[in-house]
Amino acid sequence: MIDRLQHQLEINGEAATLYLAGGISTSDIPALRAICSSLPAPVMTLRVDLHAMRAPGPDAVSAVRAMLHDWRAERRGEFRLSLCTSHLVATYREGMEEAAPARFGAPVRGSQHALMATFL
Repeated sequence: MIDRLQHQLEINGEAATLYLAGGISTSDIPALRAICSSLPAPVMTLRVDLHAMRAPGPDAVSAVRAMLHDWRAERRGEFRLSLCTSHLVATYREGMEEAAPARFGAPVRGSQHALMATFL
């Protein structure tokens, strides 16, 4: 079992996919922020794939939320979050904002939200 964070980054034009594996904790927040900040300026869509991560706990959720909060504040782009457990496969998609970023987690007027999930 992988206990520490491992990642792989794939960039294609204006989109990037960040594959996360292993365990994530709040101590990984600076590394996740640095990964996002290092992406080329044209990248406006970030997909975060958590399929290879072990069961995400509260620390992992906090770390991913912090990373996505920064992404929205810096790029005002869109993101997609994909995860998989033994019982669920889900993808959350949030569209680009039209105005200044709102408080993380609050509804954003003008954006397109989608959640797709499959129970196994």
